[in-house]
This record gives sequence, structure tokens and C-alpha cells, in this order.
Amino acid sequence: MLMCHLRSTLHYYIISGWLLVNQPASAVTDSTHTPLSPSPTASYLAQLIGGLALIILMILLLAWFLRRIPGLTTMESSVIKVLAVRAISSREQLLLVQVGEEQILIGLTPAGLSHLHTLRTPLIIPVSEQSSGQFEHLLKQFRAIGSKP
Repeated sequence: MLMCHLRSTLHYYIISGWLLVNQPASAVTDSTHTPLSPSPTASYLAQLIGGLALIILMILLLAWFLRRIPGLTTMESSVIKVLAVRAISSREQLLLVQVGEEQILIGLTPAGLSHLHTLRTPLIIPVSEQSSGQFEHLLKQFRAIGSKP
């Protein structure tokens, strides 16, 4: 399909170039002569570049959005797990992390991570409150938020 379009466009330019060269001089200097309209290839190229720019913009927007959703970027690990995340402000968070049998409370700020407390007795977090990266769990959360009156 594309080769056929390119071939027909090439034929168009060859014929129009031949007609322009073989045109009488009086026809070229005629004041009633209207300038040529933009070629179909130029509009096709503009559409192609515009579509490509739109797709790249959508990919960047989707990547930005996915990085903002907590739990999507974390991978499940049997050794280190993020049990709970609590936002204190727009830039500060508390994280409850389990490393093996030990649970640690960590503060996350723009300056970095800081160890706040190591729990002596591990907390038992219900499955519904745990941070999960599974799509099904996130979909249930979004549906629950959307169904609230």
C-alpha cells in the first residue's frame, strides 16, 4: 500500500516536473496563473509527523501516569516487602517494610530515606491493606472508589 502510494507520488512529480519544463514562456509569466497548491506528499508527510508526535506524547504521558500510581512499579519479593505506605504530605511518606522477619518504619522525603523505628513485635497487616502491584487488586480499588456515592 505504501509502495503504491510512493510510486504514484513519484509519477506525479515526474509528470509535473516535465510539464513545468516544457511549458511555454508565456504560460509561466501569465498573471492569471494561480500558484500550485501544496502537494499531496507534503500534507501526507505533515500528517505522518503529526501522528508520530501524538503517539510519542501519549507514550510519555502514560509512562508519567504509571509512575505516579503506587504499587505498579514495585515487584513482589519474598525477602523485602512494602507492607504499607502512608502519605504524610505531597512529598513525604511513611513506609512499613518487612525484611525477612523484621519490620522497619522508614520515612521517605525529598532529601532521602531515613530509618525511624524497628518494630519489636511484627504487625499483622490484612491483605486488603497491603500495597500490591497486581493489576486485579488495583482494578478492584478503582472500582470501589468509583462506586462510592
